[in-house]
Amino acid sequence: MDYNQILAKRIQELCELKQISLEILSQKAKISERTLTRIVSGLYKNPGMVTIFRIAYALDMTMAEFLDFPEINDYEFSEPGCEDPEL
Repeated sequence: MDYNQILAKRIQELCELKQISLEILSQKAKISERTLTRIVSGLYKNPGMVTIFRIAYALDMTMAEFLDFPEINDYEFSEPGCEDPEL
């Protein structure tokens, strides 16, 4: 599972937990429903910090709380071509 899928799953799970629709979340987060839908569907790659902050805030969470869950904590972030040859 890649980062975008993990983030999408996190948003969906929190919406279910808090019993909030994507439409309501987009309104509370002050981002378009289209943008939020694209994030959740995996079409929008790498949303910016402001977008993530707005989503977290709309879910009554800090960014730290929003991003503190096992799947993202265990995710191996790496960029193509930036591997350490000594590892």
